Amino acid sequence: MTAVVTPAEPRSRHPDRRRTTRRLAVVTVLALAAVLLSGCLRAQVSMGVSSDDRVSGRIVVAVIPSAEGDTGPGLDVPDSLSGKIRVQPYSSDGYVGSEALFSDLTFGDVQQLGGLSDQASGLFQLTLTRSGDLVALSGQVDLGTVPADGSDVQFTIAFPARVTTTN
Repeated sequence: MTAVVTPAEPRSRHPDRRRTTRRLAVVTVLALAAVLLSGCLRAQVSMGVSSDDRVSGRIVVAVIPSAEGDTGPGLDVPDSLSGKIRVQPYSSDGYVGSEALFSDLTFGDVQQLGGLSDQASGLFQLTLTRSGDLVALSGQVDLGTVPADGSDVQFTIAFPARVTTTN
């Protein structure tokens, strides 16, 4: 998956564009819990890219508990991202797991989000790059271990300008 963002006009003229999200593909954090799962999966990633190339957002990785006291998959913040990501327990709609909240990540920091789970290492890649006025998002994920039935997987990202191309 690749998306390219080109600013049409300064962000201040279009405050609604910042709130507009583009569903790009089933990507990233889905793999964070895939190895742990034997049942239903909820993997949700929501990110916003600012005009100064900073990324903020939320990642949820959760499952339907298999037994009493099951807390679902956990996430650990890599040392390189400590202070930028906060992980807390997640429990909603019968799912349990972990929620990571982050802000002010650089594009390089975003590439390290796979480090939130040792078991997801190498299963996905996400890259944001800038070249002049163009910001490109590229990513891929191995979906081979994801449960086919009952999975709730979402990836949304908001850019400060319109998306000009995607595949």
